[in-house]
Amino acid sequence: MRTEDFHVLFHKTINAHDVMIRTPVIADAPALQNYINTLSQEHTFILFQGKQMTLQQEEEWVKDSMQSQRSVKGLLFVDGVLAGVSDIDVASIEHANSPEGVFGISLAKEFRGQGYGKLLMKTVLDEAQRVLPMRVIILDLFGNNAVARKMYESFGFTEVGRIPNGILHNGQYVDDVTMMLNVK
Repeated sequence: MRTEDFHVLFHKTINAHDVMIRTPVIADAPALQNYINTLSQEHTFILFQGKQMTLQQEEEWVKDSMQSQRSVKGLLFVDGVLAGVSDIDVASIEHANSPEGVFGISLAKEFRGQGYGKLLMKTVLDEAQRVLPMRVIILDLFGNNAVARKMYESFGFTEVGRIPNGILHNGQYVDDVTMMLNVK
């Protein structure tokens, strides 16, 4: 795959907005850097709150994703603006009989609550189940993130573990909740 090539996972006009979900390319690195650094400063439900990513780090993330046969990455664009990022990486445990995919998702603040998160999640889950060797998908979430939990449950994820006070969020410790979805 050339660095300027991408694979469109979804493209449709929704409520007069051009909505596209596609794989990342190197040219996306500046937008990804701005996106993640904006989320980080927002102190939302991400682990690297307050940290800043460099352009080089984002370029490496894209290069790794383009070369990996063990992940699916989706970038959500709404009218050409990067609105969300989601991925599933298959754990590279050589002896595992039940490979697991590890799911992550984030949305820019101005695009939350409009159904874009569900669309991005469904698209990435569908593509990952089509191309990755997984038996289960797991995710972790902040115990106080009720909106995300409701969305994950709507896709069939169930809680399988909890570390009380396992994550520091905005100066308070909250539970680290692990959820799982059987896919095969």
